[in-house]
Amino acid sequence: MVRQLGNSGYGNYSVVTALTGLLSVLGDMVSAQYMSREIARDREKALSLFWDVTALRVILAIITALVTTGSAIAQGYEPDIVIAIAIIIAGYLFQAVLAPLNGTIAGHERLDILSVLAIVGQVIFMAAALFLLAGYNFVWVAVHL
Repeated sequence: MVRQLGNSGYGNYSVVTALTGLLSVLGDMVSAQYMSREIARDREKALSLFWDVTALRVILAIITALVTTGSAIAQGYEPDIVIAIAIIIAGYLFQAVLAPLNGTIAGHERLDILSVLAIVGQVIFMAAALFLLAGYNFVWVAVHL
């Protein structure tokens, strides 16, 4: 990755992943773990917990997106970095639904399904290397993270 992006490109990529990773904690607040535990205790709660946790996570994702993008703009990062940050934090909304779904599956003790989903996620993550080999910059890699 460093060889393909170069020093400044990899530095920009590191800034993007560090800032989005640091502030991504705001969008979770251990809601998926709480949901898994509660569903394991009483499976009748699964549907209502799924929607409650999803709504909470969507609200937290929007707040996190605003804080992350706002802090990047306030710190004066160049437009490519802000765009890459915006692309990655758009995934927060996807995670707002995916994490409660994973929690519901875990609460129903279907770890086989979770394993398959984890493998699919890893394959998608590794596909980002193909964009680097094709000569795209870190913004294109951010699209696929």
